[in-house]
Amino acid sequence: MNIFLNSTMAVGIALAVVSCSAPESAEAPASEDVESDPQTEVSAEPVEPTSFEMDAITCWDLTTTSEEEQAFAATLLYGYAAGAAGANAQTSDGMEASIGAAFEYCDENPDATALSAFAQAEG
Repeated sequence: MNIFLNSTMAVGIALAVVSCSAPESAEAPASEDVESDPQTEVSAEPVEPTSFEMDAITCWDLTTTSEEEQAFAATLLYGYAAGAAGANAQTSDGMEASIGAAFEYCDENPDATALSAFAQAEG
């Protein structure tokens, strides 16, 4: 569980870092003489979107996936439940506590929906 919470914090920190932009003076000027590296090029092929229903994810589904998938799903479910509850202000301690409580609920109730676990953790 501790690894999961650290992963969740890493996701939050990564989002904060990505949302920060470098000052214009720190940006490298564009150059047409630079060759592109084929290993770093982004594929032009579209990625098939994934579709799922939030209330169809069970606690068992959530707790039996890889740590990376758990971190992604928990962040998504946490945000969804917090938004539904009208909780606009978030703290890292509050997020950790809510996600921890949701996972404890899921451990005890594997057939419950993961969304209900996060909703009760927010409540």
